[in-house]
Amino acid sequence: MKTVIITGGTGLIGRSLIRLLREKGYKVMVFTRRIDISSSDPDVIYLNWDPEAGAYDRSAINEADYMINLAGAGIAEKRWTKEWMKTLYISRINSAETIVNAVKENPLKLKAVISASAIGYYGKSDGRKILVEEDPPGKSFLSGLCKDWEEKIRPVADMGKRLVILRTGVVLDPQGGAYPKMTAPLKFHVKPQTGSGNQVMSWIHIHDLCNIYLSAVENEKMNGIYNACAPATVSSKIFMTEAGRIKGLSKLLTIHAPIFMLRLILGKVTDEALLQNANVNCEKLLQTGFRFQYPTVSDALTQLEEKSR
Repeated sequence: MKTVIITGGTGLIGRSLIRLLREKGYKVMVFTRRIDISSSDPDVIYLNWDPEAGAYDRSAINEADYMINLAGAGIAEKRWTKEWMKTLYISRINSAETIVNAVKENPLKLKAVISASAIGYYGKSDGRKILVEEDPPGKSFLSGLCKDWEEKIRPVADMGKRLVILRTGVVLDPQGGAYPKMTAPLKFHVKPQTGSGNQVMSWIHIHDLCNIYLSAVENEKMNGIYNACAPATVSSKIFMTEAGRIKGLSKLLTIHAPIFMLRLILGKVTDEALLQNANVNCEKLLQTGFRFQYPTVSDALTQLEEKSR
């Protein structure tokens, strides 16, 4: 039985990914700060680690065939104060550095490291330019965070290990993350619209994202950086209209959320995430042979609605 270590495995993506890996017969070890977590599955083991101190379970590293790095504070979890922006940055940098040190100290068995990143790497765009993996980073805080996050994990490749970095778009899952928050007003027949509503949204269904991580583990030809987004981007306005249609809501009142008000409430996350306008291309991923189960927003939203009933 092959063993996968997941850092940050107690979050939205991690929980779904653990289920998939176990279905495929992998033993899973989860590095987490939450030492109170346990599992009824003997092949899912939760172990304490402390990236700020560079501390981790060395015996677990010696067992691992693969490592998946999801660790980092939630981008949209809180208002972006200076303190929280520091937390967003440090949580990712410290985790990447700890993984690099772990690989350096225990180099024998480990075959590959798969690390999360985000399409925030590209910064704010006009939505017309199609963004590919070779494009340079933007100039925003989130761009700098993603750039440094990727650079800090890159020494893994210098040590001869296969390294895959996945730049992820908006993850759609009925159990948490962006989707329930975005669609909650629809219950009141209200369709919120941020700015013009024409911002391009690059998104991915949670099932497809987890299968991309699985492919990155199993496909030895996958190496380097990939955009983990569905092939069919959509404007935020069309996304909300389609979500309402699939919920069977034909008459919706559009409420415009003034950008200046969002900035007051949410801080810099308004410009760097909500108004990102990123038209991200996934052709490089498709060339690896990966096929999306939910390639269009209609496919994804239909499944999410059925699952949430």
